[in-house]
Amino acid sequence: MIRFLFVIVFTAILTAFFMQEPLKIYLETKHHIELNLPQNIIFKKGSEFYEFLKQIFKNQAKNEPEIFIDENLSIDRNITILLTKELDSNLTQTHSKITLKSGDEVLFIGDSIMQSIAMNARKIFARRGVKVIDMSKHSTGLINKKYYDWQIASERTLKNHKNIKLVVALFGANDSWGRTIAGKYRELNSTEWGEFYEKRVDEIFQIAKQNGVWLIWLGTPCMKNAEFSAKMVRLNEIFKTTSQRHNQNFIDLTEVVCQNGYITHINNEKNESVRVRANDGIHLSIEGGREAVIRMIDEIKFENNGSF
Repeated sequence: MIRFLFVIVFTAILTAFFMQEPLKIYLETKHHIELNLPQNIIFKKGSEFYEFLKQIFKNQAKNEPEIFIDENLSIDRNITILLTKELDSNLTQTHSKITLKSGDEVLFIGDSIMQSIAMNARKIFARRGVKVIDMSKHSTGLINKKYYDWQIASERTLKNHKNIKLVVALFGANDSWGRTIAGKYRELNSTEWGEFYEKRVDEIFQIAKQNGVWLIWLGTPCMKNAEFSAKMVRLNEIFKTTSQRHNQNFIDLTEVVCQNGYITHINNEKNESVRVRANDGIHLSIEGGREAVIRMIDEIKFENNGSF
């Protein structure tokens, strides 16, 4: 029995030693715990060996160039504002109708709250001949690029799908935690955290602009938990102001599925009571996703005939 326990403990320690980076990412993403290991040659050798094994068994395309992003890259706000004023000819007016026609594609990016929205959009947009590409992915956000890098994933998809005319983004539910910035731990309400996160949001807008597509940013809806909901208000402020700087559309889903706070049911366009929230008090129900799409359609002009 003692030998068995020794083997179990030794195996666990050995696994943690070689898989330091995946363990750190898991703790940060799932439990919001930052694991700071000693920076010495022994620990580095463990990480290096893991990277060596990962490269051997990597199944991704080997000819694809690796993209490196400088985490400390600063964005000159004055230059950004100047550039966003010089919009491409198809991105000319703030809050004007976004024109889509048959054959166009719309890219949906975001966390799991986006999933019911994209599912409804796929059905509704198809009636107008517009295809939906749903990239929504659970447990993701903009703050932790080590787990999933939305900047790279979005840019790659836009380059591979030239018919995409509109990007719809929804993030925030997995981003409301403190993190280390420039060597110091910063909370959500700190100035440093806000500036850091605004740069991450700005990256998505820059990608849309560089590829000549519109972007609609959906603000996160109110939450059942009051403390969590207050954090979403803070993030929505960043989403809204960044949307305004880039002359793009912002839709606050709180105005769509909440009435003076968190509720589970609203009356739809037929005056029927429908459930718009999931049981967890965070996600949207299927009907909630449909209500979000109906609101989003207010910002879109479809050139061809058809009905929803």
